Amino acid sequence: IEAMGPRPDLLAVHVGRCLGDVNRGVRFVAAMAVGRAKIVDLALLVEPLLLDESQSVQAAAIYALTECGWEVDPTPLRQMLGSDDPEVKANAALVLGELGNPTASEMIRWSLRQPMPSVSQVRGRMVDMQLAEALIMLGHRQERQAILAALYAPPEQAELVAMACQILG
Repeated sequence: IEAMGPRPDLLAVHVGRCLGDVNRGVRFVAAMAVGRAKIVDLALLVEPLLLDESQSVQAAAIYALTECGWEVDPTPLRQMLGSDDPEVKANAALVLGELGNPTASEMIRWSLRQPMPSVSQVRGRMVDMQLAEALIMLGHRQERQAILAALYAPPEQAELVAMACQILG
């Protein structure tokens, strides 16, 4: 799905059936792709995802519908930022960063201060890097320091280095 991003015409043909996939990751990526490509014709297929069992998919639906020009209530994203589920928290931040509304910066900074006690230290750092990436999208370039620091993580935390390389790329 992501590989078709540069070809919205091709994406529009294939992404619709992915919005109903059994895998929440596929639904998430499909909805994000609809939003990034602004495929207005698929907005009706995205709308039911606002009630998806996965909060990450709900966040992607908010993004897609907003980008397609629909009036959508973005307030659930704040609750998602406070989640102790690292996937939900990171994806809510991604959506806020992609939406590009600078007023979301304070919510993301608030989220950085919310503990996730049931999450490993490495996974917590990965989420913090994703929150920093969202802040960078919103114009806070100084957050790059958190990403650059991860490049020097010890070998047993190679996931951090890989993620930092991906974000910087």
